[in-house]
Amino acid sequence: MREGTNNTKGVKVDYSHTNHRIIIPFYISNGTDFYSDSIKILELCLLSLKRHSVYNHKVTLICNGNRNNAVENKITALYQNDLIQELLFFPEAIGKVNAILKVLRDIPEYYVTITDGDVFFKTKWDKEVMDVFKNHPKAGAVSPIPIMRSHSGYTMNIWSDYLFSNKLQFKKPEDALGLEHFSKSIGWPHLPEHFKNWILMVTNNDHNAVVGHSHFCATYKTTVFNALPDDQPIYLLGNNSMFPFLDRPTTLCDGYRLATAQTNGYHLGNTFVDDQDLYALHTQQECVEIPVHDHKMRVKPISYFIKFKLFSKLMRTKWFKKKFYTSKGLPSEQLDNFM
Repeated sequence: MREGTNNTKGVKVDYSHTNHRIIIPFYISNGTDFYSDSIKILELCLLSLKRHSVYNHKVTLICNGNRNNAVENKITALYQNDLIQELLFFPEAIGKVNAILKVLRDIPEYYVTITDGDVFFKTKWDKEVMDVFKNHPKAGAVSPIPIMRSHSGYTMNIWSDYLFSNKLQFKKPEDALGLEHFSKSIGWPHLPEHFKNWILMVTNNDHNAVVGHSHFCATYKTTVFNALPDDQPIYLLGNNSMFPFLDRPTTLCDGYRLATAQTNGYHLGNTFVDDQDLYALHTQQECVEIPVHDHKMRVKPISYFIKFKLFSKLMRTKWFKKKFYTSKGLPSEQLDNFM
């Protein structure tokens, strides 16, 4: 028997929102071994987002593959402390990309940051990202963390557009220490000297950005995901499962994949390191709404064919690639390190 009236009947849906959504896919099996520090690292990630962001945002955490009540309770506590605004649990392991797609296919925000849960965000990281969008109108995706060897990762449209321009050049990195930190976080003993001296950068409006970026942390103009495929990824992780869903939509829209010139975050990895100088948390400041810079991206099939099919084929020829690299300022003795 029904009594009374549903108090939501006739009430309009509130579609007010910020312009920036942050999606964190989070996999943890049982909190031991490889994942033993995962919750502690996730909390540091969320705290750095809350305290170090300039602009308003909402965090969505998608936790999958966990059946441990203790782990679930710890994550729920982070939600209750307002470090997470939207929390989804999937007890089965659905994979990183599937977890992202649960949210990505239907979000209203103009910008979406997709990041792993093991990233420490430095002060004003999001302002630095937005400065790239502001000064490079064709940017479709921007990472706050530049890395070495990213210049040839789905970046043929940048190479093509700046083929005869001196605005695309190999230069000395602005933050070699940040590159060194990243290399050690992925298990390298040190950063080779040539990566400390050369990185491909594009300049526009007197603003430098690093060409290319990794998958583990990037902010996208949400409209690039209008080009998402309808199908679902086959693999939980690896086997190029990221490409159709995170890389190809940006390139289909002729969007640039860039990174900030300075390191604005650190990859923490799966082992917690108590470095209170490097990972210092500052006092939270009042946030403002994120600016919107020419956010609309659309599929450009002709540009995609010319730049990522025809020009890409040309760039795969060794003689042309060497000529291109030297024309962009890379010394001939360094060619083998960047091919």
